[in-house]
Formats: sequence, C-alpha cells, structure tokens
Amino acid sequence: MSSDPAGGFLVPVEVRPCIDDPAKGHGVFSLAPVTADTIVWRPGLAFVTAEDPGSLCVNPTDLGRFVNHSGSPNLGAGLSGGTATRAIAAGEELTCDYRALACPDWYQALCQQYGVLSTGDVAARCP
Repeated sequence: MSSDPAGGFLVPVEVRPCIDDPAKGHGVFSLAPVTADTIVWRPGLAFVTAEDPGSLCVNPTDLGRFVNHSGSPNLGAGLSGGTATRAIAAGEELTCDYRALACPDWYQALCQQYGVLSTGDVAARCP
C-alpha cells in the first residue's frame, strides 16, 4: 500500500472502468472541478519523460498508471507533473498525450521483454 493515499494526485480522483470505451480498461476521473494550469499529478510511475530520456520513472502505487492517452488531452505530461491544460469538469476522465513522453529504444525493448505496450506503441495506435 502506498504511503500516499492520493496515488500521486493533488486533486481528488477515482480510478474506475472507462464505460465509454471498455477497450481502454480503467481510467482516472476527477471528482472535483479543476481550473486550467493547476498541477493535478506528480509523476512517479513507469514512463520516460522527454526531459530525461535516459531514466525510467517507476512507482507501482502511482495512480497515474491509469491515465489514458488522448490526442486532445486535458493534462500536459512531463517531469513537472500533469498540469491541467484547460478547465476539467468533475467526473471527467484525466488524459495525457503519450507522444509527449519519450520512447527510446531501451524502453521499447524493456516493454517488449515484459509483453506490455510502450507509451509510443499506445500513441501510435490511438488518435
């Protein structure tokens, strides 16, 4: 169990199935309205940021692992965290553009070794 009950999020959220698109699995949904430019999440899970493509951020208790990709996201992604790019309504799914994350060869090989899609794979398959 994480010592951080919010799982890295700085606003109240809920992880639940994405009923609008069951293929996405689970997503993170805001439980309260969020204003633009609010830092919503501090990263601490498995991904590679564009700012530091030589490092893998890993934390299996970070609820950010449930943030889905979107071509029109409401969160920016990076070392500084997920910042609201616009106002977010209560109940809205929190999404980021995986193309903003780095996907170096070593990371793709690691994902392939464990049989999971890299962020680059997901971004290439989704609009």
